Order: sequence, then structure tokens, then C-alpha cells
Amino acid sequence: MPSTFLTLAAGGMTLLAPIAARADVYELKGGGEVVGTTVARTEDGRYAVRTPEGAQLQLDRDMIQRIVAEDEVATEYRSRSRKIPDTADAHRELAAWCREHKLLHEADHHLARVAELDPNDEAARRSLGYRRVGNRWLTGDELMIDRGMQFYEGKFRTPQDVAIRERSNQREEANVDWFGKLRLWRGWLDNRRPERVAEAQALISAIADPGAA
Repeated sequence: MPSTFLTLAAGGMTLLAPIAARADVYELKGGGEVVGTTVARTEDGRYAVRTPEGAQLQLDRDMIQRIVAEDEVATEYRSRSRKIPDTADAHRELAAWCREHKLLHEADHHLARVAELDPNDEAARRSLGYRRVGNRWLTGDELMIDRGMQFYEGKFRTPQDVAIRERSNQREEANVDWFGKLRLWRGWLDNRRPERVAEAQALISAIADPGAA
């Protein structure tokens, strides 16, 4: 955290023992965030914040983009995630705790780490949406690509379907192009300038593309 964003409180502000309380997330204008419990707010607009580690900091009001209150579950998760060892068993246990408390995104994060630390953990991979294909574990997207499907217009499609849609899109673009030209040339036929009328007649007579119909 850049030193311009926070300063240790001088004088009476000292390191305090961590306490179990709901935390606030201070999102800073310059980027980053500070997590801690709001202790006090001074008359000049500074916030005294106690971090989960027990340090007490001061944040100037002008540095803060917004303050978001965390609920107790989020605060507990933050505490647990900072303490666990980087082992498959620890991440597996925390993933189960996250699912129990409806923290699904966080659960997937720890299951992904389980899969990295223990490539043979089928339960973790299946929970993340992987499927075994031979000796490989593939995501849903990888499985579709492995089957020869192509991602087109927001979903996976067969190559034949993609080719049909591309031809249809090309025809639609050609129709729009011809519509614009023909409307312009039709307007020239009513022009008072004979040379403009003659130009429109020549352009229309020269049309050979059936798509112009």
C-alpha cells in the first residue's frame, strides 16, 4: 500500500489486539483498498481504522472512493483465508466451509487451488465443471472445442451451422449495401440536372448482381 494513502496514527494510536468484528472495506481513489474496523472519525474528516492484524491507521477522507460494509461471513472468510496453509487439504476444507456459507465464488477459488496441488482430486475438478476425457481433464469450453464445435455469436455451434450463419450475415450485409445504393440512385432519377439522371440510369442499368433484386 503506497505510503501516501495511509499513515500510522501518531501519539495515542498504538497497535491493538485483533478483535472479532465486522470489517469495512475502504476503496481508495488511487486504487487498492484497506480492510478494517472503523474505530472513530475525527472532526477534520479522517477515519481511524483497525486492521485485522491489529494495526490502527488513519485514512484521509479525500483518499476514499467509498466505504463498503462487510457482513460477518465475509469477515470470517477473510480471516480464515489468511491463516490456512497452502495445502490441498486446507483449501479443500475451506472450500467446503465457503459452500456451506454460500460463498460460491470463493469456494471455486479454493477448489481450483486443490486441483493444482492435487491433480488426482476428481471431486474438486468435477465441482469446477471439468470432465475427464481419456487421461485429460477438460473444462466445458475445452470439451466443446475438442468435439469440433466453434464459439460463434455467443454460443458453441457446429461448423456447418457457423458456415450457414456467416453466409446469411453476408447476404444481409449485401442487402443493406444495395438498399442504400438503390435508394440514392432512385433519388437521382428525379434530379433537375440531366447529367445526374443519366448517371443514375447508367448505374442502374449496369447492375448484374442478383442480390440487388
